[in-house]
Amino acid sequence: MVPPRPDRPVPKAHKTASPKPSPPATPVSTPPTPPTPPPQPPVASSTSTAAVPTRGKAGAAIRAPGGRLDLGPLIRARQERGGGGNNLVVFFDWHDTLDCARNALKVFDNSILEKFISLVQVAQGRIEFHIVSFSGVARGRQTEEEANNLAEYCRSQGLPFRTVTVVNDPVGPGGKTPVLTSSGANIHIDDRQDVCDEAARANIFTICVYKSSTLSWWPQLESAVRDKGVDYFLRNHAPVPLRGDQFSRRRN
Repeated sequence: MVPPRPDRPVPKAHKTASPKPSPPATPVSTPPTPPTPPPQPPVASSTSTAAVPTRGKAGAAIRAPGGRLDLGPLIRARQERGGGGNNLVVFFDWHDTLDCARNALKVFDNSILEKFISLVQVAQGRIEFHIVSFSGVARGRQTEEEANNLAEYCRSQGLPFRTVTVVNDPVGPGGKTPVLTSSGANIHIDDRQDVCDEAARANIFTICVYKSSTLSWWPQLESAVRDKGVDYFLRNHAPVPLRGDQFSRRRN
């Protein structure tokens, strides 16, 4: 054999198929379309206030946010009917009348609030509450503080609680009746018969009650207001100041 010439070029190799096929081209991917969010309710502006609960019957008191009694519907209903601005003025005794509804810790539960609320609704908002109490000098300040605690709490809940007065005598010129007549009382609730008799002589509608931890006499008061109506009391039980000889004598 003849050895190859040193200057002879090396023969070119023929192309053959690759033992490993080329991977297929990667398709261009597109990001998935995000789902369309559900429609959202309109957002209230920052100046909006809390929603008022749905009103019930026309002219009925409703609870405003926070539990406070809203007397607005009652007042508007009265204006629409052309009612006057005069309120039924109701006075309560404190000792053995309102105070005995407290528990052993000297605290009222919400049942007394519900009673006042019910009476406001019966009177269609034309009512206001007061307390007048007889108390000796030693207990006078305590009585005033305790009665004012109830009055202030009722006011904080939207109830029309107006005044608390403590007197040094139950009857007579220094007793309860002059407070009732000067304040325009139409109704007075008390556990003393002599106080009720004297107030009745001043043309005030009186309810003589008994000590009850549940204020079981309350339906009698509520029924009187419902059955007779506010205008009846304003017409027929406007208080009249007593003459000196018309006062009762204090009992022991």
